Amino acid sequence: MAVFVTKEMGHLYTLVMRCISRLWNANIPVIISNQPHLAPEAERFGIEFHHIPISKDDKLAQERRELDLLEQHNIELVVLARYMQILSPQFIAAYRNHIINIHHSMLPAFAGAQHS
Repeated sequence: MAVFVTKEMGHLYTLVMRCISRLWNANIPVIISNQPHLAPEAERFGIEFHHIPISKDDKLAQERRELDLLEQHNIELVVLARYMQILSPQFIAAYRNHIINIHHSMLPAFAGAQHS
């Protein structure tokens, strides 16, 4: 699986630990982020890290770079771990039914920032 993150490391750590401890039969060969902040964390675990900034002017070109990386690593599952970007329909079509969003606001126990 590939993990897409922005700045928050909590979900990333959970995913990495479950793979390292063999709780899951999965591995994470690549982490992709629109921010550079978590590169040291990826390095700590020996996971390849790619910082791909996203802007509205080049979003599709940057997503093409992301899709190329996923193909190079034979990725079967994309996990969005607090990845603070909206994926384009083209990206979603490439991984239809193989993308999981674990952003905390999607969890039933989280009432949302306006309700906290």
